[in-house]
Amino acid sequence: MRSKPYLLSFLAVFSLFIGANYYSYIRMGYGFCDDCFITFGFPFELWGEGGFVTSRTILWSGLIANLSIAVGASILLGWALNKILSRRSTVGRR
Repeated sequence: MRSKPYLLSFLAVFSLFIGANYYSYIRMGYGFCDDCFITFGFPFELWGEGGFVTSRTILWSGLIANLSIAVGASILLGWALNKILSRRSTVGRR
């Protein structure tokens, strides 16, 4: 089953990114003032709000960059896990 390492790495990386973004969201409100602009997101900002009239916006470039990094990291980790697991299976057969 060759897709199992990729599935595990996808779940691990996306869980890590979800946890990091949730932590960033929790920390977003500290030090809030009425006219300030606040954002959250890891590693790039995903959401911003603030100002006198409280504008709220999704930062699409940050969302796309975060998804690209997460997909790339999960593919890279899946490839590494696939190599490690394939070596372990061939060593055990000798």
